[in-house]
Amino acid sequence: MGKHHHLGFSRATPFCLSVLLLVSFIGCASFDHRVARREPLLDESSTSSNLSAKKYTRIMVIPPSADTKGGGFEEQLASAEREFLRRGMTLISPAVTGRVYDREGLDSRTIDLTDMERALILAKDSNTEALLQIGTFRWEPIVESKRSQRYFIAVKNPGSVWYSPNPKYTFNEVDRAQYVNHNVNERIALSAEYLIFTGRLVDVQDGEVVASFSLCGMLVHNLSQDYNATLVRGDSPGTWAVQHSNYDFNGEWQRDAKRDLVDMVFSRIADTIIGAR
Repeated sequence: MGKHHHLGFSRATPFCLSVLLLVSFIGCASFDHRVARREPLLDESSTSSNLSAKKYTRIMVIPPSADTKGGGFEEQLASAEREFLRRGMTLISPAVTGRVYDREGLDSRTIDLTDMERALILAKDSNTEALLQIGTFRWEPIVESKRSQRYFIAVKNPGSVWYSPNPKYTFNEVDRAQYVNHNVNERIALSAEYLIFTGRLVDVQDGEVVASFSLCGMLVHNLSQDYNATLVRGDSPGTWAVQHSNYDFNGEWQRDAKRDLVDMVFSRIADTIIGAR
């Protein structure tokens, strides 16, 4: 059948979308595998009824505590800046909050304060209207859940039979419950990391939490385009080979897909703040 590209399961490669193969078929069957791009954001955020009336234009961001020092949040901050500026908002750099340590007369007042309390001290000086405090921003490893997996079961194409010389099948996407209850020899799962973001938006003047953000960015849904492939059995049991495909599922597009998800998260947050959602 010619030279094939093999797909395997790997948890070691950071950005690797992997194919978990759990099936073994007889003969030279081929399997159509079509994976559509889907909405990659799961948004479980909530907002105060007062948010829309606030009309914030100046926001100070407070990175996760572990990233406050050492510039560990610069790439993410650049994404946030772009999305906020596109909507006419000003994002105050978290570097500004560091000045509180050096301001004369403030050391004794701030030595035991949290990052949020330190930021509030400077917020009024910089005419900041609200603080975006980021609690969690991290990529999570593969787990057996809809956040990092998509599920498929083999279905015989009309007119094909299991033991014909060249039977044809299609992997149909199903929910996790259908996948778990299906024959283990007739199913596959695609897996990938996922992004977790949590945070809150706090009014500088009265301390009200006007938004609580909880978003999940699912890399396995954020395909560069729909993926179309023909799979055949690999050389070893439990493996598959890609006979034909429109692009490499384990290719460099994954790196761009991760950046896109970061932009999507901050875009959703910015839209929420200005009342576009």
